[in-house]
Amino acid sequence: VLHNVSQDEAIANAFYQQFAIRLIQEVLVVLFDSWHKSGFKLQAIILKTMFHAIETGMVKVPLWDPNVINDPTMTNQRYGRQFVENCLTVSNVTKTQIQLFVEVLFNNQIDLPTFMNHLRDFMVQLKEFASS
Repeated sequence: VLHNVSQDEAIANAFYQQFAIRLIQEVLVVLFDSWHKSGFKLQAIILKTMFHAIETGMVKVPLWDPNVINDPTMTNQRYGRQFVENCLTVSNVTKTQIQLFVEVLFNNQIDLPTFMNHLRDFMVQLKEFASS
């Protein structure tokens, strides 16, 4: 569906503006919920596709509400990173660790297996810190 949406710019922009942030948030919730074990690869593909669309500028419309965030320098890339960082803010990892993790997520130079390994490593890190 995400690949089909991107074929038409008008449809893509309407889709991204309406659903991108919510989709990212929901996938992150499921991904980091210890009760959900299956679907990791599909979740990683969805996130990588969404981050790629944001990072490369495929999303031409603001993902934030301009009435709430009145910053003329705001970009989708910056907003996307800040949004993901805020979703991942937990007491057992530092802000720097989260920022480094998010920076790699938005790196379009990495392939899917590397992206998935990065996700797994962070999930393990969260579990290790939570148990100590």
